[in-house]
Amino acid sequence: MGIRTITTAAAIATVIAAAQPAHAERARDQTFLQPEAAATLAGKTFAIVVHTPTPYSAVSRELLSKSKWVFFAGGLLAGIPYQNSRAHAAGVGVTDRTGAEDPAAIGRDILADALQRGRGMQALPVDATPVEHLDADGLAQRHPEADYVLDVRTVRWGHTPNLGDKAHALVFYASEMQLIDVHTGKTAAWVKCEINTSKAKDPPELADIEREDGRLIKQAIGHLAWTCARQFANVRMGIAPDKIAPVPAEFEAPFH
Repeated sequence: MGIRTITTAAAIATVIAAAQPAHAERARDQTFLQPEAAATLAGKTFAIVVHTPTPYSAVSRELLSKSKWVFFAGGLLAGIPYQNSRAHAAGVGVTDRTGAEDPAAIGRDILADALQRGRGMQALPVDATPVEHLDADGLAQRHPEADYVLDVRTVRWGHTPNLGDKAHALVFYASEMQLIDVHTGKTAAWVKCEINTSKAKDPPELADIEREDGRLIKQAIGHLAWTCARQFANVRMGIAPDKIAPVPAEFEAPFH
């Protein structure tokens, strides 16, 4: 199963068209870690940010059908809030029943380990006080004690009927990850990863997605979160693959 950027049609169906905070300064920030910055990271410290958990979105066939009429009658401004609120309400039940948790912690752990092993950086104790979404400069100002800030935020996660076969489930995940230079208040590396299980060989039926205490959800979400983090570490921060933790067996091949 490889990364697949969610299309516009799927975005509406899986609630991923919801507006996100704009990054007005993003064009002046770095997307890829620059060689001159990478060469100075050894011995530098980084703080680790914890965000308020992002609600799980559970989209049923019934909700998908009802949402179409709302989108048709009221457009995106009516359809997005309608579908979001009901998908998030249903998602609370899913996480309560299965114990599934916001997968941002997976990305934080992988990237913190990779920065230490691959760049020789030093992690400061995790700031366990959750924050709402802040831009790079805002997060930098919260951590003047560090040289850098590692920020991993789940944008959305959940499941929905597969658009090509609505009897089966598609699990989706999107995250924003960045390494922020505290001294400049700008990102040294950044990515927004959007990924789903649309290429899985044997997706479960939608009615069975929560079986075995949510094992299928946890396996799929874990795989997606792990994949995003590994690609950010390797492609955007230039860390060698052997310095990045491999995908564990429990997340290795969901729906196969």
